[in-house]
Amino acid sequence: MRIFCGPHTGENGAKDFWHIILRYLMKQKINYFTLDNASNNEPGRQQICSYLPTMNLSFNPIDGRLQCFGHIVHPELRGFLRAENQGTFDSEIIFYEELNQESQEFKAWRRKGTFGKLYNILVGITRTPQGAEKFEVKVRQLLQNSKALP
Repeated sequence: MRIFCGPHTGENGAKDFWHIILRYLMKQKINYFTLDNASNNEPGRQQICSYLPTMNLSFNPIDGRLQCFGHIVHPELRGFLRAENQGTFDSEIIFYEELNQESQEFKAWRRKGTFGKLYNILVGITRTPQGAEKFEVKVRQLLQNSKALP
């Protein structure tokens, strides 16, 4: 496991990412970058793209950038769900966030119905790297059990 040290700038992230790519001999496998909208991601991606030509690797930086589905859907879904009884609901969510009562926050969203449950699923998956990893492991297990993977 590699711990990210120093400021989370695009340049530092690119250096760490590139170190991992070289260590595991994966430079030929770079096809896409899936990123959220953090301000340091784009400079980091551009920095990595600048390394590729020096190794005779072609990469289209426009076609090779994908947006993270969860980061696209999350704000839209949150806005949609907040439209009804917005003031009361916002106060309740802020109260739970300030108290760091995640389970109560999830319960409040769940009361919004199907879309609230979908919101909780997206947050549960994307809130931490561990959540995303658990989700990926579960999906792989389900796909393997259904024989969908080769």
